[in-house]
Amino acid sequence: MRNILGQPVIGADFWPRPDVVDPIVAHLKGGTANIKMFGLRRIGKSSILLELERRLRGEGMAVIRIDAQKHTQFRALMADIVDGLPKTGTKEIWQKVTGNKLVNWLIDRSVEAYGSNSSSGGFVNEFAHHSAWSGEIENLLKAAGPMVLILDELPIMARSMLASGYRGIDIEQFLATLRSWRFECGVRMVFAGSLGFGALERDHKVNIRDHISDPLAITIPPLNQNDALAFVEKLAASAGMTDWNSALSEAVVAQSAETWPIFLQFGFDAVRRSIARGAQAAAEAIRSSVPMQLDENFYSQFRTRLARYGTQEPAARTILKLVSASDTVTFTAIDGALAAKSWLDLRDDLLEYLKDDDFIEVDTKTGTVKTASKLVPVWVRARAWGR
Repeated sequence: MRNILGQPVIGADFWPRPDVVDPIVAHLKGGTANIKMFGLRRIGKSSILLELERRLRGEGMAVIRIDAQKHTQFRALMADIVDGLPKTGTKEIWQKVTGNKLVNWLIDRSVEAYGSNSSSGGFVNEFAHHSAWSGEIENLLKAAGPMVLILDELPIMARSMLASGYRGIDIEQFLATLRSWRFECGVRMVFAGSLGFGALERDHKVNIRDHISDPLAITIPPLNQNDALAFVEKLAASAGMTDWNSALSEAVVAQSAETWPIFLQFGFDAVRRSIARGAQAAAEAIRSSVPMQLDENFYSQFRTRLARYGTQEPAARTILKLVSASDTVTFTAIDGALAAKSWLDLRDDLLEYLKDDDFIEVDTKTGTVKTASKLVPVWVRARAWGR
């Protein structure tokens, strides 16, 4: 298992995550749930998606995995999906689809076939022609058999669509179409990415919840203590480090701000490159180099996400400061802090947004809130407003 920093891994380089992967595979094989898996960048989502694709293909399922953030128009995503569909057993439907001029245009991406006739300007708004192609596409999806569509970074694509001239109602039609494919065509879907759908709802007033309420939310937790130690030991063994010992592994785990693989990899790499072979020296090697990488790769994400709250940022900061001060905080305590500044009416939406942005976890049964990871209180307390 090579220590590959910053890139998705497959095969022998992938550390098994049965706690995450096995339930998703079971849900998708059984057709019992669609999945949404959002979280901070670089916590292992892309590697898990690659492992899902490998496992599901091994089960005989058709899998289409698309990095949606590269697209700014729905028709380009459609073309990728149609291009990825299995061709066997669907000959007659394929003939119908390719005989439909608009669908053919979607597939071969020849914009010139229709030119610009959209009221929103600059491109053909395919949602204005929904009836011209949706029926045949849905027949094709049904004929494809058990299929999983993995859409990575779809919220980023939707945001780019809005910037390209689509309207909020177009995004809602887009999401409604995907929902129809799930319920009417049996397409199983995995939505994943670093940014959830909440920002679209907050920033662009797009109705999101009605269209993505059915997928089951999956989180990628840090490794537990035993797995984290085993992970570091495996890195050392794979690197052929005969002078490595368990005390060094314990130092890497203890000094890691969290135990997602990337943090352990940073720590291991810092010790490997140093001459440190004692626990104390290893800890110092990690402290001297890893925090800068954390700030660049993780804490900057928090800054960017919170800045998007606009006029609601002060209220969001109030919640974060309160939650970061203890293990758990009650709804009542949050209500009191917000009411003191006349922000109580923002509470429900802010809890949803902060949860969506990986700041907090909300337990509605107990009426409590806690930070989503150990990173959050460290970051909050380092801010002037968080002290």
